[in-house]
Amino acid sequence: MKLHFPWPDVLKALEEIKSAKTARPFYGKDLGPGLLIVGDHGIYLMPNTTDGIHHQAGEKIIVYARECDPRTMPFDDWWRTKNNTWCGDDGSNADLTALSDTPIPSPMMISDLAISFTGQQMEISIEFVRKH
Repeated sequence: MKLHFPWPDVLKALEEIKSAKTARPFYGKDLGPGLLIVGDHGIYLMPNTTDGIHHQAGEKIIVYARECDPRTMPFDDWWRTKNNTWCGDDGSNADLTALSDTPIPSPMMISDLAISFTGQQMEISIEFVRKH
């Protein structure tokens, strides 16, 4: 299953990470500022930072997957997607922390950050705007 995260919101999360000096530990490990993927009430991305530019304004950045967003979808729909990708359990994964060091293409060309779930693996890709 592939989940899509809106690029403008992902970009805001990356700005938060790049501007932060400190981050919360991830299960006792200091990974530095990075992006976590969380399966909980929906599936979302969120910075693990404590002092980035958006955090200072008291803003909490959460980027829901379009296919698993409890704010906009009926419970049964997002819950089914969460169970199919996250196996029903709640949790988080720090495999996306490397994204904070990745060169980012022009935001004008990007529509979504896509994450495909296959068994125990995640594959990350960027989807570009299609011209008609």
